[in-house]
Amino acid sequence: MRYFLIVAILLQGFCLSAQTDSALFDRSFKLKKGIYTSYFEILENSPKYPDYLIETNNDIVFGKLSMNFYDQNMIQQDIKDEVFAYVQEGYIVVKYDNQFYKLILTGPISTFYKEKITSNSPYNSPITYTTVDDKLFLFDLRTGYINKLNLKNIDWILKRDSVLYTSYLALSDSKKRKTLYSFILKYNQRNPIYIRTE
Repeated sequence: MRYFLIVAILLQGFCLSAQTDSALFDRSFKLKKGIYTSYFEILENSPKYPDYLIETNNDIVFGKLSMNFYDQNMIQQDIKDEVFAYVQEGYIVVKYDNQFYKLILTGPISTFYKEKITSNSPYNSPITYTTVDDKLFLFDLRTGYINKLNLKNIDWILKRDSVLYTSYLALSDSKKRKTLYSFILKYNQRNPIYIRTE
């Protein structure tokens, strides 16, 4: 009995420390400012290039995208790694199809509209948006998967939640299309994900 109590106390202390080291990933959660080279870094809230000013440039003629960052001494540096996302001015911006897009819904399944982000100056300039099309895309934080939000691409994600998936399967395809976004909201509510804060 004494050993059981010791183990229970140790486990309770571990659980409490685990809760203080992480927070629910939703709209109110603020990732650390910086450049993330993988979705693992997002889960760990540990950007490879932390707290740097970021500059993105897009060659309109050749479609070439480049990124630079400015270190603490305000010296411009090239980014040699593949960039997955960055956080600046409180926004999470993911890279997809050689462009950057701001997340509009943040959670286990995040979403964005396919809008091109342009920023000419790293010095706290406002981010501007140019609409490319109005298609909605999803970002699955558990796997790093990014693609269009449609019945085919969401089906295997909803399978992770058997109760939600059963109610989803009971609908006709037209009803599924109309309620697809609500299923993402339900999935996020039922399957929260926690991000490190330390």
